[in-house]
Amino acid sequence: MPKPASHGTTNSSDRPLLVIDGDSFAHRSYHALPKTIRRAGNKSGGAVVGFANVLLRLYETEQPRAVVVGWDTLTEPNFRQRLFAPYQSGRRFDVELLEQLAVLPELISACGFANASAAGFEADDFLAAAAAQEEHAGGTVLVASGDRDSFQLASAATTILYPIKGGALDRIGPGEVRQRYGVTPKQVPDFIALRGDPSDKLPGASGIGPKGAAALLVRYGCLEAALADGRCASQENDLLLYKRIATMDPAAPLPLLADQAPTWNRAASLAREWQLDRLAQRFDELHAGSGARPAPTMRRRDAGQFLKIGTFNVNNVNRRLRNLVGWLSRAQPNIVCLQELKCRDDAFPAAALSDIGYHAVWRGQRSFNGVATLTNLGEPVLTRDRLPGDPNDLQPRYIEAAVQGFLIASVYLPNGNPQPGPKFAYKLAWFERLLAHAKNCYSVDAPVVLAGDFNVVPTDRDIYPSKSWSKNALLQPESRAGFQRLLDQGWVDAIRARHPDAPMYTFWDYKRDRWQRDAGLRIDFLLLNRPAAERLIDAGVDRDVRGEEDASDHAPVWATFRSL
Repeated sequence: MPKPASHGTTNSSDRPLLVIDGDSFAHRSYHALPKTIRRAGNKSGGAVVGFANVLLRLYETEQPRAVVVGWDTLTEPNFRQRLFAPYQSGRRFDVELLEQLAVLPELISACGFANASAAGFEADDFLAAAAAQEEHAGGTVLVASGDRDSFQLASAATTILYPIKGGALDRIGPGEVRQRYGVTPKQVPDFIALRGDPSDKLPGASGIGPKGAAALLVRYGCLEAALADGRCASQENDLLLYKRIATMDPAAPLPLLADQAPTWNRAASLAREWQLDRLAQRFDELHAGSGARPAPTMRRRDAGQFLKIGTFNVNNVNRRLRNLVGWLSRAQPNIVCLQELKCRDDAFPAAALSDIGYHAVWRGQRSFNGVATLTNLGEPVLTRDRLPGDPNDLQPRYIEAAVQGFLIASVYLPNGNPQPGPKFAYKLAWFERLLAHAKNCYSVDAPVVLAGDFNVVPTDRDIYPSKSWSKNALLQPESRAGFQRLLDQGWVDAIRARHPDAPMYTFWDYKRDRWQRDAGLRIDFLLLNRPAAERLIDAGVDRDVRGEEDASDHAPVWATFRSL
């Protein structure tokens, strides 16, 4: 659960903290805009104007509670250069760029925002420090940076805004990091150490490229474990040094990051002084329209303001209790829906889960099916222990509970194979009952989440390229149509709301090395009614759980929400 606010931050709104890599965007702006843009005294102004454009676009789009811009200190070596002399060696900056880097912090201050810089640190370190501080206070963070090293900061509460072609920004969370590199955000420094980073003059491990680095980290979890097993033994000291260099330092000193009220009028005066008249006009327009925005408050954020909700087809809760407890301890979800318990009611491991702070409601069945809802927020209130519509259906596939003002349903939709046949007919009939009940749930005037294994692959982008599944019940037109009818009721797919294009697989069959080949399917979902969707912050898949020893063939899916 989120921890209480630390001394270094005061915030109360639901808006994110925006953290910007100043040097990254200043360099991009300098090289992107024409050198004919001049300031007073015929001084170069392209980097200033370009950076200001980025800053204003980010502010207007994201509406942050506060902005802090991190800067490199170019006048003396940073700690990485002291550790490894070749680090970033050979870089040369134009005099006009250096002059603009010196004055840009003045513009940031004039806007009412904060700057962060200190001898021995890089801009990256201030990004890490600000993200860690805000997460500790229970807040959310947007990190704008063109440096992929920043991907190590991606988390449930921190999203990276990474510039791509045409001035657009990709939103990078843990799922996107995994899709790009095959590793988790926490493994990014290990990945850089093994793969190397030519731009920073880090050589990496001999003979190991990106795929080899990712494969080692999937197998061992971290660089230290690979070295302990004798991998890259001749380069051990160098690789550990590279990892330290690639790791952002969250101990970098920060200014107070209280909620901010922009001072666009001061920024306009400074831009006018620099004879950047168009920029001054933009600031004037923002100042004229800022009267309607409420002034920031200075109370601390309530540490209980966020909820993390997950779903996990555990595929035998007792056999995989160690995997489940490990994930719960690491990920700390507040509410979790489980499917395929495969145990009788009296064999459910309630005591073991209570030992780590989770209370539960459940319905079990020996060897098959079974659903549960867990929470570390007190006792869940059971509201329904079966799906209505067929009193003769005794299979435990649906359970519903109220937790902290949210209504949570754990759903295990029938598989339906082989099809055609009675099992597929049962699947479709069960789907009709779910649709009828979901329609009523959607209209509840409170956040509602349908969480679970729906045994449907909604679209072709939700499965690896394959024809071998074409006759499977999960991909049949009737199954897909049923899922689409749920969405047509208004339910929002939390993963697609935050990751519209990434595969985000949740299931890898045990057969044919499908996990090793990343031959996955997306069949586990968190579906949100409107009040829940309005509170959604982020969503992702903890796919590392699938790679553990004796793992379930599913990975947990999670989403974070602003609580009531």
